[in-house]
Amino acid sequence: MSDLENTLKETFDFYSTQEKTIISRIALLPKGSIKAKEINGDTYYYLRFRKGKKVVDEYIGKNVPNDLMYKLTERKKLEAELKQVRKGLLLLRKKPNIISDFTEPVQKIFREFTHRRLHPQHDFYTLKSNKTFSGAGL
Repeated sequence: MSDLENTLKETFDFYSTQEKTIISRIALLPKGSIKAKEINGDTYYYLRFRKGKKVVDEYIGKNVPNDLMYKLTERKKLEAELKQVRKGLLLLRKKPNIISDFTEPVQKIFREFTHRRLHPQHDFYTLKSNKTFSGAGL
């Protein structure tokens, strides 16, 4: 296996492990968001989340515990990180043909140079006044 293939495999393994770790951490955290309801002039807090197709409001109390806020924030961060890890895995699963991916842009540049006659045998080193640029006098 080439160095590049080894690197891609190691990177894929790393991202796969990251995905599993993040999923297991998310599973331990509460999901949803905190909603406040005014009832008879008093504010009551609820944890709102989906359970299947239903939206559930679970009573928290008159105050929101700080650890619950922290856990919900942590879950949001982990979900964003999981999204990025899955993007990386998607790219790694595509297994691009690196040689063609590299050569196509280079071939395009050479075609453009040829089309405009921009290579050393032609006018590549000349200025618009058709005087050859020698670098002297700089």
